[in-house]
Formats: sequence, C-alpha cells, structure tokens
Amino acid sequence: MFGERGLVEPATRREELMRSVGWAVLAVALVGAPALAASADRNDPLSEKIKKERQILEKLQGEIKEKKQRSEEAQRKEASVLQALDEADHRIKLRREDLTRVNEKLREKDREIAEANISLQRLRERIAQR
Repeated sequence: MFGERGLVEPATRREELMRSVGWAVLAVALVGAPALAASADRNDPLSEKIKKERQILEKLQGEIKEKKQRSEEAQRKEASVLQALDEADHRIKLRREDLTRVNEKLREKDREIAEANISLQRLRERIAQR
C-alpha cells in the first residue's frame, strides 16, 4: 500500500478514488430516489425522466473525469517531487564523499605539520647546544 517513501502508491489511490466515486453514485441515487418518486407522482412523461437521469449521469461523469484528472496531476507532481528528492539525495551523497576526502587530507596535513614541528624542535635543540 505504501511506497518507498511512505506515500500511497498510485494503484491504491485509483482504487480509493473508484470507491469514493461509487459511494458518490450511491449517495446521489439515494438522494435522488425521493425526487424521482415525487416526479412520478406528477405523471411526468417517461422521456422527461430519462432526460433528468441522463443529466445526472452526465454530471457524475464530469465529476469522475475531473477527479481522475486531479488524481493524475497529483501523481505527476508526486513523481516530480520523488525525482527531485532522489537527485537531492544523490547530491548529498556526493558532498559527503567529498567531505570525507577533504577531512582525510586535513588529517594527513596535520600529521605532516606535527612531524615538521618535531623536526623543527630537534633542530632548535641542536642549535641551542652549539
């Protein structure tokens, strides 16, 4: 269910969207049922009922299409963010490797300085003995 970074995978999101759409259709049907019964009481012609149902279905199709587009856009943005994070992780890794090399060179230079100081001290002692 969750991807590498803890985000919901696209397939799961689609399933969740379809479940939500299913519930929305059911809710519209339940809310619309009394309206249909009331219209039947008024003896609306069958073609008028079909026209109203078609309008409801077209509206639902539009909502489904809109939600699908938003979902796809969110997936594109998620992919873009994940790619940016991967690139940032790679740059950080390279910087850490650079830092490790620089620190090793600094330690080597510190050893060289320490050795030079010891040699310098020995030379000063020899000069002082003369």
